Amino acid sequence: MNKHASSDSTYAVSLYFDDASAEQLRLATERVSLAACNDHMTEHAVPPHITLGMFHAAENDLPLLKKVFADFADKAGVLYNNAINGTNALQKHYVFSFAGVKSFYDKVIFLYPAEEAAAYFKELNSILHEIFLPHFEAGGNRNYLPYNWCPHMALAVKLNHIQFQKGFEEAQRLFENGTLAESTIKIASLGLARCKPYTEISKFSI
Repeated sequence: MNKHASSDSTYAVSLYFDDASAEQLRLATERVSLAACNDHMTEHAVPPHITLGMFHAAENDLPLLKKVFADFADKAGVLYNNAINGTNALQKHYVFSFAGVKSFYDKVIFLYPAEEAAAYFKELNSILHEIFLPHFEAGGNRNYLPYNWCPHMALAVKLNHIQFQKGFEEAQRLFENGTLAESTIKIASLGLARCKPYTEISKFSI
């Protein structure tokens, strides 16, 4: 694994939603952003997603990054296919619901998945790092490492105290009135993207 250099970019491996789910979550993000008077999520035009891991890589390592990502996608596919023996894995793992709203240190507001889906996402997170860490250094302040990661879909980030209070109240209203609590969410693809600026690098449909 190469040591992270200041010139390296940060890349994320994420789960992305189908069009209907993504639009619903995008609208929820806009509502929370407006309530909080914080447009960090909306101005960067990042599609709704659940990040499984973040890694640093140099520009000349991009071919290796793509290959390792493809290896992970293949492993994730094997995990997915193994899960369908005798069951409907699509319903069990990639179609799920959010269980509620939480926050990280009153700075990030997020939705967290129901327990069974969260356990499956954690398994994917563990497999991802087994494959990536021999080649790339972990990014995201190491918050995405296994046993340190909480599956989540961010609604607002980089909040101050007042923004957090207003945004969290709005997120709770959206969830409790049934807009999000009763929604069925579907994962449609697995993607690799450069974080700043957001640039899609590779994507596999699920």
